[in-house]
Amino acid sequence: MKFCPQCSTSYEDTVGFCPRDGEVLEESPADMVGEVLDGQYEIEAFIARGGMGALYRARHIMLGDRVVIKTLRSEMRHNTEWLRRFQREGRAARRFRHPNSVTVYDLRTTPSGLIYMVMEYVDGQTLDKELKQHGRFSSQEALTLLEPIASVLEAAHAQGVVHRDLKPENVMINRSADGHPTVKLLDLGIAKLRDVAETQTSGDAGGSLTMVGQILG
Repeated sequence: MKFCPQCSTSYEDTVGFCPRDGEVLEESPADMVGEVLDGQYEIEAFIARGGMGALYRARHIMLGDRVVIKTLRSEMRHNTEWLRRFQREGRAARRFRHPNSVTVYDLRTTPSGLIYMVMEYVDGQTLDKELKQHGRFSSQEALTLLEPIASVLEAAHAQGVVHRDLKPENVMINRSADGHPTVKLLDLGIAKLRDVAETQTSGDAGGSLTMVGQILG
């Protein structure tokens, strides 16, 4: 099956364009559910689709562990810049380990050319969804969520990694039975790897707090 990225309508594989809005149809990411990658990871469910690819919940067949599989879109697999960006994402996420950052386990390519990343699975929902469900947090609740995020960013910056896409949709929250949240920062690998020493010496000699073009977070 194919689907329209504009209106999300599904069509047969023989159709090339959406008759509603003229968009080029793409392969439906849900078609991968049930497949086994490299004889190790069984795709259990489609989670979401992003700019670079799709996210799936999967299970390691031998160990039984739940993981997240992030695939690179087919049209990007032959684009050198996108391949470098995807590789950079994996390297950035593995550059350091932090209890409040999602861990990247592996970056692989199947014989058919599918490029995918294997990541830690977090059972919960995004901060964006929490805000929509519960509304504004109290000052104490907000501080409880922001402290671990700040801790991740501090550790990342110390190792030359800048997130570049910090937003509620990239913060996962898993709540225990008593409601205590465990916070995990996602998509750290969209990050920009930078030379810390170079950045520290390229500031404005006038002593301004920020530089033109500098990205915070």
